[in-house]
Amino acid sequence: MSEGVPESFVEATLDVERGTKIACWFNPATLQRSRSANWQAREGLDGGLYRDYAGAGGERISLELLLHGRDGMPGREASDLPAQMQALIGLVEPTIQVGNAKRPPTVTLEWGAYTSFRGAVTAVDVTQELFGASGAPLRALVRLSLEQAVPEAGQTTAKGQNPTTRANMLRQVHVVRTGDTLPLIAYQYLGDAERWIEIAELNRVEDPTRLAAGASLLILQGQA
Repeated sequence: MSEGVPESFVEATLDVERGTKIACWFNPATLQRSRSANWQAREGLDGGLYRDYAGAGGERISLELLLHGRDGMPGREASDLPAQMQALIGLVEPTIQVGNAKRPPTVTLEWGAYTSFRGAVTAVDVTQELFGASGAPLRALVRLSLEQAVPEAGQTTAKGQNPTTRANMLRQVHVVRTGDTLPLIAYQYLGDAERWIEIAELNRVEDPTRLAAGASLLILQGQA
């Protein structure tokens, strides 16, 4: 807990993939959550238009964060505000190496008992509202938009895949047994033990070497 903050006060943080947690100077002023259901339209034999349920879509979160210097709080002075703004803007910068390309990191919002999905920051909007005599910013309002990056059980695959690809994905759930390992599970379902990382990322496995017996793992298996 930060110096000068009451013990009963729970700070919201942004857990950045392969990075450090970014502490919110003030907890979000607003937090909007939205989720959609996907329906596919089809024409029936009687000429009528019907809709078939195609799974739940990913969740979206929009939140506002206030940045304002606090006297006597290390790392949260007005002079530290530009660095904090840059850290948040940096969430849309490609810093994660994937093969020969890079992508921005995924982010998880943690606030007390609430932990969000692992999401991609799709937009960062910074409004500087107050300036000192020298022109340095003293206060800023930051709006973040996150979209779920990893599908959960019952959800459709991520946007960007064509309808044929989505139709050819077989969703299976594996219940972990004593002695199971991710490479073994990957070989059993995907035919390639090296693809264990796909299962780990999809299910947000924090420690791939320790699987809890009885846990359920979602597996997306491509079909010819």
